[in-house]
Amino acid sequence: MSKQRKRKYLQIVVTFLCICMLGGFSGKQVHAETGYALIPKVKEAQTGWFVKYWSGWKYIYANGKCPKNKWKKINNKIYYFDKNGYMQTGWKKYKNSWYYLRKRGKNKGALCTGWKTISGKRYFLAKKTGARVTGWHTIKNTLYYFNNKGVLQKGKTVGEYQLDKITGAAIKIATEPDTSEVTDESNTTGGDADNTATTVNKLHIFVGDSRTVGLSNAMGCVSYDKLLQIRTEENLTEYYLAEVGSGYSWYSTKALPKLVKMLNENPAATVILNHGINDLGNIDQYIASYQWLIRVYPNTKFVIMSVNPVNRKLYKGYAKPANITVFNQKMQAAFPNNFVNTYQYLQSMGFNTADGLHYDSLTYMNLYNYMQPYL
Repeated sequence: MSKQRKRKYLQIVVTFLCICMLGGFSGKQVHAETGYALIPKVKEAQTGWFVKYWSGWKYIYANGKCPKNKWKKINNKIYYFDKNGYMQTGWKKYKNSWYYLRKRGKNKGALCTGWKTISGKRYFLAKKTGARVTGWHTIKNTLYYFNNKGVLQKGKTVGEYQLDKITGAAIKIATEPDTSEVTDESNTTGGDADNTATTVNKLHIFVGDSRTVGLSNAMGCVSYDKLLQIRTEENLTEYYLAEVGSGYSWYSTKALPKLVKMLNENPAATVILNHGINDLGNIDQYIASYQWLIRVYPNTKFVIMSVNPVNRKLYKGYAKPANITVFNQKMQAAFPNNFVNTYQYLQSMGFNTADGLHYDSLTYMNLYNYMQPYL
């Protein structure tokens, strides 16, 4: 091969690799860009002390010198010092990765890791490397997507995922189930068909907070895992997906991904949603999420329970009757065909509670029985 042809071939290869690196070929990236592994490579500084000058802070060694153009670990924290020896703050690009140094406070200048909100934007700095992540990244078993500048994306559809408007948690969008008509061969053969009706096993999924936990206990459920309680009887299975003290954050990052997985496997289930008592102010977020569920799962029956009453003589928390009423009115207006006013039922029938917030077993049983015609 001539030198000219070799040179041209090399140019083609380099161009191809550049296109790949720049994302010229489509396809879902399933890994996160964690960047240069800075943290394990930073060396301990010599004995010294921080000294404040007119232009900033320096770290002075016992011999009077100071680190320059270097990362240094001081008292288990990592700092960067520029060419003049001044401690840096804010964003720092190093070896094609971005790092963030605290701009103020007791640990000013220290390298940040984990979640960080900067100028109203949410970032994640890898705990093992310190680098700003981009692309898809799993954090505590929840999938998130960060753009090429490391900003957490919310309220968007990226590939086959919907990103939550508040938390950014990625929820896989269900594919449309096959609804094509199935021919009943037994009715076309002309033979002695077995016309015995087949009873379909029903699945109910309750999603909620500590009150749903109380309902599951009253119904005698057994624990399946940390999030799930299960109760079974003839032709009926009930899942209780609930957590004490939970609100929209838990619902969107923990419960919703699990619920979506269940509905992908059982699209004809009935889902009973009952969150809000712990965060009435998140009504708009709940409405948006429920609307998304109803749109994506047209074959699922969704029942939305009202936030139920409290006894103000025993409970002095934020959930006052007036606030609960506003929440329920907005929810009913958004879902007139799905909303069940259990608040009104309990107010008229009466309810028993030990702490003003959680009901006794008899009240939970009455509530369960009242819901049955809607399921």
